[in-house]
Amino acid sequence: MKLIALTLVLASPIGGFGITDKQATAATIAPTTLQTIDHSTIAQANKQYECQQIANVFSMGNGFQNTGNLNSSQNLIDNLLVGMQGLSLSDPKLRSLQTRYIQYFSAASQTLTAGSQSANDDAQLERLITLAQVNSSLGSSLGQELVEYCLQ
Repeated sequence: MKLIALTLVLASPIGGFGITDKQATAATIAPTTLQTIDHSTIAQANKQYECQQIANVFSMGNGFQNTGNLNSSQNLIDNLLVGMQGLSLSDPKLRSLQTRYIQYFSAASQTLTAGSQSANDDAQLERLITLAQVNSSLGSSLGQELVEYCLQ
C-alpha cells in the first residue's frame, strides 16, 4: 500500500509535474506573423517556440491514469526525463527551468527505484513518501514559474 502511495505522489497526472492540462494549453502560443523583424521580435518568437517544445514534452503525460502501478509511473517519469534532456533550448530562463526539471525528474525516478527496492520496508517507504511529497511541491513551483514566464 505504501508503494502505491509513493507512485501516486510522484506520478500523478501532469499536474504532479507542475503543470496542468489547462496551463499547458495556455502556454501553447500560436505562431505570430512578424511584420517588423528586430532582435526582440526574434527572441520572443524563439521563446514561444521553446515554450511549445517544453509543452510537447509534458504532453507525454496527457491521458496518464495513475493507478499506483510502479512500472507505469517509472516509465512516464523516465520518458519525461528523456524528453526534457533532449531539448536544445537557447533562452537562458528556459534552459534554467530545463535543468531544474531534469533534476526534478531524476530525483523522482530515483525515489521510485528506491521504493521498488524497499517494498517490504515500511519505515523506508514512509521516508520515501515524505521525500516524494517535497519533490512534488518543487514540481508545482517549477510549473508555475514555467507558465508565468511563457505567458509573458
